[in-house]
Amino acid sequence: MLPLTNGVPQGSILGPLPFLLYINDLSHNIPDQCFCLLYADDTTLLVKDQDMHTLISNSECCFNSAVKWCNTSDLRINVSKTEKMILSLRRLDHDNPEYVRFLGVRLDLKF
Repeated sequence: MLPLTNGVPQGSILGPLPFLLYINDLSHNIPDQCFCLLYADDTTLLVKDQDMHTLISNSECCFNSAVKWCNTSDLRINVSKTEKMILSLRRLDHDNPEYVRFLGVRLDLKF
């Protein structure tokens, strides 16, 4: 394997394509209970479960698998842009941010 010293310029038309080809393998390296959304350079992990404890456990497992894959693939996760939010119709006793951004759209619990 050869180390890369140059990449595609940020903001160029070709920028997202090599990244998508590179990161596409992530979805095959996370547990089945996790759904991976990839768009341009954004990655979102979704986990669904009726039981809160199982949901949290599965979410942590999925995130840890993604971190492991990124470390193996020489990618760094931008911790300042990493957030988690639990969406539920029931009242939660869980720390949730006021909102998260998903592809530029503000998602909150005001529904």
